[in-house]
Amino acid sequence: MTLAAYRASAAKLRDLRGTTCVGAGTDYAFMLVLDFERIRPHGMHGVQESPYSLVCECWWRLERREDVIAGSGDEQAAIEARIAVLRGRRLEDVETFLPSYTARLAFDGGLALWIFPDDSRQLSSEGGDVDNADWYVISRALVDGREA
Repeated sequence: MTLAAYRASAAKLRDLRGTTCVGAGTDYAFMLVLDFERIRPHGMHGVQESPYSLVCECWWRLERREDVIAGSGDEQAAIEARIAVLRGRRLEDVETFLPSYTARLAFDGGLALWIFPDDSRQLSSEGGDVDNADWYVISRALVDGREA
């Protein structure tokens, strides 16, 4: 992991403010994946941004005010059922705490998702040997409705 990868991920995460979570699920090895939709008009050459996905390959916890709804250590079936509350929720605010790059995503309805990078050695000024982060935002460009 490098600090540059975390900085880039934090910038992309801030760009998701105001979008709606349209999908929430787990993937390989309990990885949390949230899909976000941002409606943008077609730009030059018919390119439109597709939904964005936040991928968490580290510890995370979903809360509502004083209650913990789900966490990365829960049973997968329970996680899938409980994180469904994020679908249709608007992402109101994003905070990234330095130097740990712990992140807090605040959704409407009083929901908050905390993301905890899990290896402090990778957050040192030397960084690691992998140029990505434990959590990151991905997107795909669509050209006239087809993947580019």
